[in-house]
Amino acid sequence: MRTNHRRYLGSCPLAAIVCVLCCSAESGVASDPIVRHGDWTVNGNESYRGKHIRLDGSLILPEGAELRLEDCTLEILGDHSREHSVEWKGGSLITRNCTVGGFVNQQGVAIHTVFHLYEGHWEAVDTTVEYSYGISFHWKQGRGVLHGTRLKAGRRPDAIILSGEADVRLVDCSFPIALGVYVDRGGKTTLDLMRNLPITATYDKSNLLPGVNWRLELQNTRVSRWFVFVRNIGMHHDPAEITLKHSRDLIVSLLGHNLTGRMELSGDLLRPMRVGNVTLKAAGRPAGISMYAIYLSGDQTDVSVTGQSHICELMHGGGKLEVASPPGQRRISIGCTTLELSGNAQMEVHHVHLGRPPAWPDENSIGEATIAGNARLSGSDVTVRNVRFHTRENGRVTLRRVQRLGKLESREEGGPITIEVK
Repeated sequence: MRTNHRRYLGSCPLAAIVCVLCCSAESGVASDPIVRHGDWTVNGNESYRGKHIRLDGSLILPEGAELRLEDCTLEILGDHSREHSVEWKGGSLITRNCTVGGFVNQQGVAIHTVFHLYEGHWEAVDTTVEYSYGISFHWKQGRGVLHGTRLKAGRRPDAIILSGEADVRLVDCSFPIALGVYVDRGGKTTLDLMRNLPITATYDKSNLLPGVNWRLELQNTRVSRWFVFVRNIGMHHDPAEITLKHSRDLIVSLLGHNLTGRMELSGDLLRPMRVGNVTLKAAGRPAGISMYAIYLSGDQTDVSVTGQSHICELMHGGGKLEVASPPGQRRISIGCTTLELSGNAQMEVHHVHLGRPPAWPDENSIGEATIAGNARLSGSDVTVRNVRFHTRENGRVTLRRVQRLGKLESREEGGPITIEVK
């Protein structure tokens, strides 16, 4: 679906909660939904109040357009997560006393949307975001502006993902936040990431790294979970160093182009981890990393991943990648919230677990492993729990000695899927 690592967005594991939102009479939201099919491109000014809108398509906000929603619920429908999204192309969205996001289908599976605030403005007052794979900004250029007052995270909201030229101001909010730390110009920073405490602070290049061009202002805002996106990792950039302090249950995303070498994942970072030009380390106590996400691109990529951790999301757009644990140990799991191979990517997995780890509670959800373009997924001695393997174009899957711990589905719309279940 995407081949440029800078476009990859982080996310975290799914939870399917059987509930279709219906607001109460006090909120003024109509109980009978308005269903719209196809993309909704806003022209000029449109305004709705007290409506429950179910959109089976993407919401598009072009230059000069403004959509105002008050006392509304907006659900983005689809057959699978990320099928439809909210796309700012210069326009504005104003939400007051609203719930916006994806939905839960009839099978009880959460279908997530994505908010692409690449160029435009979102004023969110008393707004709840749920079933989302993130409020994201252009990875390089494009001024997306988000002003939130009492913006809060609902069910499975993912995070506000700071990148590019984003301008975000949050007042009295409660939401997960992902700091996009650009490392291509080198430098050092220490990130003090306290959770669930009121924060009044500003983050930008002055207290992060020189490559950062976005700005985040927090006023009395609680961050329920922190993410760190380490962006533009390279083999030949100036050295960069990131020290993690007071972090807990942190998700670290690594985005690199044409990387080579060994990547040893660790939750505590008491032994510093080197990835390309970046060194990640803890400030005297365990770093508290609960999981990683990995996004790689470039046909010169040649990376091996080992260590002990959970990889919640993995996108690989070219070159070679091997993920392996010692025989019989399966210290690494790949959640398959999104496992996506594209271009000429070649990925091998050995002695790993695919899907939600066996120790995690069961959920009515299924992970997606999509292999497209000329990509190949191969491996052996893996366990699989609730994963759908999907090929497109010339993508292929070949897995041997597989132990099935839950659902194992396949969908061939491209090359063959060969899975040898023992």
